[in-house]
Amino acid sequence: MAWEVTFTVIEGNTAVCLDPDLPQDGEIAHFGHDPTNELIRHDYAATGMWLAWWDAMQADELLAIQWVATTGIVLPEEDD
Repeated sequence: MAWEVTFTVIEGNTAVCLDPDLPQDGEIAHFGHDPTNELIRHDYAATGMWLAWWDAMQADELLAIQWVATTGIVLPEEDD
């Protein structure tokens, strides 16, 4: 089983983000389920190299994924 995800920026400026793997607005990522290893894999940078992304368990027609992310920001210094 495989699928595409299209990333959309709702608001803000991604140009100031320091994460080199941050998807750009309109970028399409490909994901697939690896049932043998109970993983979701993604096609890293559309290179054909499918890397493990997250754990996933399938029960009948349900594919269960739990995803947690920690994000940090750098705020500009304020003038006194």
